[in-house]
Amino acid sequence: MSLATIIEQEARLFILQQLAAERDGRGTSQRLKPLLREVLAINRPIEWVETQVAFLREMGAVQVRATAAVTIVEITDVGREHLSRAQPIAGVKPAPSESV
Repeated sequence: MSLATIIEQEARLFILQQLAAERDGRGTSQRLKPLLREVLAINRPIEWVETQVAFLREMGAVQVRATAAVTIVEITDVGREHLSRAQPIAGVKPAPSESV
């Protein structure tokens, strides 16, 4: 597995974890970008972050609503099941056993 793939899978898990930690399960890709940089030292352009969000959307883990100003991302039951380890999602790092 390449380093790029490992970073993508880690970022996708982090995105799901951040959304799940929000009271309403929502966030924006614009807010996720600096969090990825600060917490995981993944400093990529917003387009890269939105590519990871698009992957999660295709897998059914998030719903995306784009407006002219912002991209709103919401975790789905599929995303929560990945975090609870009930149903793993291919292409996303497995959640640690204590993650919910």
